[in-house]
Amino acid sequence: MIRARSGPWGAGRAFFADEVGGAARPARKEDDMPKKKTHKGAKKRFKVTAGGKVLRSRGFAGHLLSHKSAKRRRRLRKSALVSPAETLMVRRVLSS
Repeated sequence: MIRARSGPWGAGRAFFADEVGGAARPARKEDDMPKKKTHKGAKKRFKVTAGGKVLRSRGFAGHLLSHKSAKRRRRLRKSALVSPAETLMVRRVLSS
């Protein structure tokens, strides 16, 4: 039975796609849901090396740089390793 929508948003259009000849969805397995998603904020802030170490950018380098020495600013440009205590947590949010 094909149900038709009524109203200004779709008068006469079919309500269910599978009733108009569309393919039926395959049955889902138990472990398909919920999908693991990458944390987008962590994705922008961390990088995992080929060896499995996690890199981060250093703090205190975004603004108010005029009073910091050139040596300190050069040092702040370089990446740093995430501490071993937090590496597991960061890897878990980055896994997809």
